[in-house]
Amino acid sequence: MDDVLDILIDIRDILNNVNHNIISLQDDVNRIRGNGLYDSISDIGEKMDALTSSGLYTLLDVCSKLDSIDSNTF
Repeated sequence: MDDVLDILIDIRDILNNVNHNIISLQDDVNRIRGNGLYDSISDIGEKMDALTSSGLYTLLDVCSKLDSIDSNTF
């Protein structure tokens, strides 16, 4: 039971971290838009697409890799 609780605590911490990162990203996007560097969120999306096409992993890529891990290997 303690193992399950430890895993749930880890998941909670990860979700809190993801939420914090999303808020930080929103703030950064709003700051960039406010400086006039990008006119819209779609401009940011195009830049992110350019980064991922040059080898940066997306969150979906990471999730797919995690899903493909066989739990029996631990």
